[in-house]
Amino acid sequence: MLTNSNTFPQSTFSNTKAIPIVSQWFGSWNIQLGRRAHTADELSNRYDAIATIWDKTLSKFETPEAYRILLSKALPDSVLLDDVASPRILDCGVGTGAFLAACADMVNGNAELHGLDVSKAMLKKAREALKTRGWKGSFSKGDIRQLPYPNNCFDIVLAAHVIEHISDPQIALAEMVRVLKPGGTLLICVTRKSVIGRAIQFRWRTHAIDEVRAIAWLDQVGLKAVRPIRALSTGDFDKMSIACAAQKPFFEDTKHD
Repeated sequence: MLTNSNTFPQSTFSNTKAIPIVSQWFGSWNIQLGRRAHTADELSNRYDAIATIWDKTLSKFETPEAYRILLSKALPDSVLLDDVASPRILDCGVGTGAFLAACADMVNGNAELHGLDVSKAMLKKAREALKTRGWKGSFSKGDIRQLPYPNNCFDIVLAAHVIEHISDPQIALAEMVRVLKPGGTLLICVTRKSVIGRAIQFRWRTHAIDEVRAIAWLDQVGLKAVRPIRALSTGDFDKMSIACAAQKPFFEDTKHD
């Protein structure tokens, strides 16, 4: 069930639920190992500490170029061809602004740009990155599980390598759907279940998932036209990441009530 409110019970945000790391069957026995997810404050501190080198990390995997390719495949023609006047774009977990900047590039800078992150240092870098390009954006420090925006207000919502930090990603995805306009596009990137993904998972306590699970997460929050997208031949991005795009339906599907 999708909520039309951005208020959840406080207990929802305790984040004490474990993120599964290993699950293995031995006959009729199932052995599972999980780790407590980072709290918002812990994530804020960790990302503050690496904000100055984060762009170098993204460049190592050719991530900015991968974002441009993914956006060219995910965004509808109405946005790419400037049929939507000044589309509103939100980047959840904006980091240093690479995904948001790539999206602004795709719509020729003709957009209202918003970014949210738990890290003040990352937000400062994002502001600087957009200012360098001659764009202005509205940036807020906050939690993606409780977005400070009204219902149905964004044409595009982005989220790169952020929802896997949460023990229950459905909470964040439901919030993204809430603020997305009917017919709007959601594009997410998450950590792939792979050798690289496992290394990220152990370091950051994230989910590492496959495409089937990523698609299921988006289906479960009522999105339509859910599809995986690959950057293809862009560094190691596809080895470490899964990208999926989807649209918010114009009419609410009663099966999700």
